[in-house]
Amino acid sequence: MRLDNKELHELLTEKGIHHLYHANTVRTSRSFIEQGGLLSRGAVELKGLEQTPQSSDEIDKIFDVWNDVFLDTVDLHTYFNRQNYYGPVLFKLTTEFLNELDLEIWITKDNPINWNQEMTTEQKYFSSVAELREN
Repeated sequence: MRLDNKELHELLTEKGIHHLYHANTVRTSRSFIEQGGLLSRGAVELKGLEQTPQSSDEIDKIFDVWNDVFLDTVDLHTYFNRQNYYGPVLFKLTTEFLNELDLEIWITKDNPINWNQEMTTEQKYFSSVAELREN
């Protein structure tokens, strides 16, 4: 359920969120840096680049998120006051890219590792920025 980039940017700005974060391993992050940006795990695999396996890889393929890039609204390392389980390298992106690029943005209601086969698209993803704002 694609969200409107500009509406999403407005909501994030209202909430004081000006950056999005992606943590990963050194091995995978090196591939990102060499390619000039973040890539989905599927794209890294397709290009034959290096990446560290994750426990969620098979689930990501089953639930068709293997070709998606995931971002967080907080630095999980700081938020949980512990190491980031996704890896020690943190990419910090300004939310301004939402106004500059026409990306297909979908926001999950929960980590796909917690999904099951019976869940509907509406149970997995926010359907609009208005619904996201309410929750």
